[in-house]
Amino acid sequence: MKKDENCVIINRIINKFATMTKIEGVSEKHTEILTDYLTFLRKQLYTITEYCDDGKYHDFEEVLEDIVSYYIDFKKYAVHDEQSMEEWVYMLPNLTMYSFMGFLAGIKNKRNIIVVDKIYENVMMSTMETIGLISDALQEEKEIKN
Repeated sequence: MKKDENCVIINRIINKFATMTKIEGVSEKHTEILTDYLTFLRKQLYTITEYCDDGKYHDFEEVLEDIVSYYIDFKKYAVHDEQSMEEWVYMLPNLTMYSFMGFLAGIKNKRNIIVVDKIYENVMMSTMETIGLISDALQEEKEIKN
């Protein structure tokens, strides 16, 4: 498959997911950060599953969809105070990162160890960056309100 064909496939998959579940954060900025993070994860997922057995990408997509549903439900039913709100704003990147790491551990083998290790590193760094961006966005909102 050519690189251009891969890009078209990745964009179709990402656009499909975007229409599946509407992610809402505490603000427009929070929503944008989460959406960008999930897009990044999907690109990493596509890269690592390109040469795996059929269905691996879609298997993890189901996991992501469950995590997003849990995130949405948690906001509806469990966010009643500032502490639970703080847990919720960081929930999506944390849950997806840990799930992704488990997925990588499950597909890692002698043929893909270098790629898996690189993607592991990318996801860890991106998750830390995402948490930082969320913290910064929340701090900016507090400063604007005061």
